[in-house]
Amino acid sequence: MDKRLLEEMIKVIDRHFHVQELNHLLKACMDDKIQSKSIWGEITLTVHEMLEGSSPYIDKLAAYIELLMLASDMMDDLADQDNTSRPWMNISTPIALNAAAALLIAVTGECAELREQHPHLPLPANGDIHRMLTRAANGQHQDIRGQAIHSEEDYLALVLQKSAPLMQLAFYMGYSSVESCEDTTKLQLDQMAEYVAIAAQLHNDLHDLIQFDVKGDLFDKKRTFPILYLLDQCSEQHPVFYEYYEGKLSLERLKEMKEACLQAIVQSGCIEYTRVVQGLYVHEAEKIVEAIPGQPEGKRQFLQKVIAPYRKF
Repeated sequence: MDKRLLEEMIKVIDRHFHVQELNHLLKACMDDKIQSKSIWGEITLTVHEMLEGSSPYIDKLAAYIELLMLASDMMDDLADQDNTSRPWMNISTPIALNAAAALLIAVTGECAELREQHPHLPLPANGDIHRMLTRAANGQHQDIRGQAIHSEEDYLALVLQKSAPLMQLAFYMGYSSVESCEDTTKLQLDQMAEYVAIAAQLHNDLHDLIQFDVKGDLFDKKRTFPILYLLDQCSEQHPVFYEYYEGKLSLERLKEMKEACLQAIVQSGCIEYTRVVQGLYVHEAEKIVEAIPGQPEGKRQFLQKVIAPYRKF
């Protein structure tokens, strides 16, 4: 991570959290996020540079998005009770929830204060930030409640509710501080963010499925994109998954069949199918990159840093 972003993130934590234990906890969570190679701030910076932006506060905005996504990840993991190696998952839930909520409040306050201090400059509006965060919260609520997903359309609708607003927020923090960014370009970037979010989610779903004994999608009977394919297209060839989801096979028995399950996943075609669909969304995002205004080098950097990770599994 860029040293400038790291310094800005530390400044926010030090400015708002004088209770030593809370301050140290948030810095430990921040360090863990950095170690996981978080790219949210990089997305904001790259969007800004692609549009030939020159905001003196872009490092702050990129740091803000990193902290907002940290708070979001903390709440998401606490709700799903997964990623148990994370620092916030190894302390009491009330303390972790308080830390996540406090960080969210601190960062949105920083955004509002920056805009108030520089009313003549193009900067993100808190109303827009809150709108995207609450859209994601609505999607998260549906996911926690186990919204019925019976088809690919249901799945994609949930991704657009839960994940896409956060990707749009990272894009927004980059383009909202570019004075010359036209409304039509903003709409194109919002659309591109949806495509990237879907591609990223499909990418994550595949990784989670391959590591199903570590990640809980399959154990929790979630219907992610590749799992839908397994259940809908392979119930006769590989009935083990269908039987588990129907309650005819126990979790313990499924774990005992790990090697057979992994072989069935590889043979089913769900990996190839998901990759193809992922590639379609990547292609749509690339088409928008070509269409929007911006310098060629900035576009090349954007494609390399934001799009390329999802071109392949």
